[in-house]
Amino acid sequence: MSRATRRVIPRHRKSAPDATCLSGFGPKSTEALAQIDIFSLEQLKAMDPYEIYVRLKKSVPGVSLNFLYAIIAAQEGGGWRDVQRTRRTAILLRLEELGLAPG
Repeated sequence: MSRATRRVIPRHRKSAPDATCLSGFGPKSTEALAQIDIFSLEQLKAMDPYEIYVRLKKSVPGVSLNFLYAIIAAQEGGGWRDVQRTRRTAILLRLEELGLAPG
């Protein structure tokens, strides 16, 4: 690839998180978590999943409910689809209490 056709990737104020630290999250999700200072699974597990979701919603455009399912799944060692299937109603009720229920 010639120098003229290379895509320039902007540098962020923080170094990119180690993707292996956030197993189960793709590059965009890993970057979103980095924007709220979460760089490792240990950090993710130490926080309330709803607090993480609130911070993401405030800082990162387009955060979906699936991200919350993925956070809970990562904390518990399961899959986000299992969380969605088995706990969707309870999660939506909690989000309603927090004033974050999807419209």
